[in-house]
Amino acid sequence: MDPGELNRPGVLRVWTDQPNMMLGLTQNFDSGLNRWMKVDPIRGLAVRSGEQTGEQPTHFIWMRYSEVVRAELITQTHVIEVNGRRYRVIDAINFEDAREWVRVTTKDIGAVS
Repeated sequence: MDPGELNRPGVLRVWTDQPNMMLGLTQNFDSGLNRWMKVDPIRGLAVRSGEQTGEQPTHFIWMRYSEVVRAELITQTHVIEVNGRRYRVIDAINFEDAREWVRVTTKDIGAVS
């Protein structure tokens, strides 16, 4: 992948739910890490493999590997916000183990409110 393909500013955030006074949950997000990202819709085989696990991934989001952006640090407690949309992290890999790119498999969960 070419570094010029990282053409969308985005934020990687930790998502936590806390009980509130109305017997529901309040979503809380940390300030996050600002990064340049590439957003790729998923088609074909990746969608079919998601049908077997019950998860329906919708997008791959690419980021440059760094000390704070590594697959082992990006978990299902994270969300990514890009272009006014919020994506829940399903999993992440250090692409080709090259320590250059991190590919995050995500599910679009809607507009950022």
